[in-house]
Amino acid sequence: MAYLAVGEVNRITSSGVTIDSRCVACSGSGIQTQAVDIADLADIYKTCPEGQKINRIKAVRAKWHMGLKPAKEVVEAYDRLLKELTEISYS
Repeated sequence: MAYLAVGEVNRITSSGVTIDSRCVACSGSGIQTQAVDIADLADIYKTCPEGQKINRIKAVRAKWHMGLKPAKEVVEAYDRLLKELTEISYS
């Protein structure tokens, strides 16, 4: 089970978040792209209510076998997406 590190959120779409990460197993010599399903993220957010960012990051790490930084970036990207959607719905 390889954990990913040094990730960057590449793009966010309605179907998921794509992350480019360097694989710890190959000592960062290659880049692995991983897709994160929005439905699975929504489930994590249902089980970890607002204010539990650390638990959300832990759940993302466990679900997709990511390092700390990529998981944190996924959670922050999804938070931004939810905020933008909320702002659009109130506009």
